[in-house]
Amino acid sequence: MMRFAKPLMTIGSVLLMSACTVLPESEPPRIVGLGDITPQQAAYQSPRPVSMRVDLPLASAPFDGTLVLIQPSNWEFQALPGTRWRDTMPVLVHDQLVQSLRASNGFDNVLAANSAANADISLLPELRGFHARQTDQGTTVVIHLYYELLQNRTRETLCVLDEKQVVPAQSTEIASLMAAFRQGTAEVAANTAQWAFECLEGVDAD
Repeated sequence: MMRFAKPLMTIGSVLLMSACTVLPESEPPRIVGLGDITPQQAAYQSPRPVSMRVDLPLASAPFDGTLVLIQPSNWEFQALPGTRWRDTMPVLVHDQLVQSLRASNGFDNVLAANSAANADISLLPELRGFHARQTDQGTTVVIHLYYELLQNRTRETLCVLDEKQVVPAQSTEIASLMAAFRQGTAEVAANTAQWAFECLEGVDAD
């Protein structure tokens, strides 16, 4: 029996060492956002006499998450390694729309989606694109939204808009992509504010 003791001890030592092996910790993802975006439009002198609620954009995968997306082909999406948006893409777009609509001074009041206050008008966005795209001509960033402007009392759709901006990016480096995302989102938000202001001409609060 004694001649088996040493091999058993050796095997036990190997198992103990394996159990205590420290695996390298993965680095936490880099969290990015759009940052401060300067409004692209001049403020209106006289706001429309309505209150507007901006709904959280409707989105399906992959545009409902926090991955920074790159599209190398029409049928494929890839995630930028080690990088995440600070919140979901619909929340990022919602926050920028609210900021831009308020800065436009085009409406008596602009409410966020989670506000408990009543609103005369609802802006209903659908997020169709929020990603980078790689082609033979280079890298671009695509911001694509579809909108309905709804009168809450009658449930009537007043106007619709299909808004898309394609902004060139110098490369797929994170700094270049963020600059393009900021520019594209600012342009979409400014165009949305102008469209909503023009749509609501002659519309009064009920």
